[in-house]
Amino acid sequence: MDVIRESEGKLLCPTCSSDQVHLGFVQGEQQKFSTRITGNRVVTLPIRLHDKDGSTVELKMWCENEHEFSYFLEWEQGSVYVECSQGRLSKEKPAPEMWIRQ
Repeated sequence: MDVIRESEGKLLCPTCSSDQVHLGFVQGEQQKFSTRITGNRVVTLPIRLHDKDGSTVELKMWCENEHEFSYFLEWEQGSVYVECSQGRLSKEKPAPEMWIRQ
């Protein structure tokens, strides 16, 4: 399944190919810290060292068909690896939203 609509450069949901995708948050882990950027704040917290030597960036997204997914970009020893995890949105809590309309 394609994850980018080439003609428009749009990111698609990897589960259903919807182009109605929302960015939930961006999170980066580097050394002993994790920084999460959301629609209304930036939080940096100390973390337990992960078992990798490099850094990780998570792009959390969801589509309007209630699928959630994350792309993990992991840098280790001069190479970047990409992994995608997929799931369903929780009914108990609202989906995170990176862009807040004023």
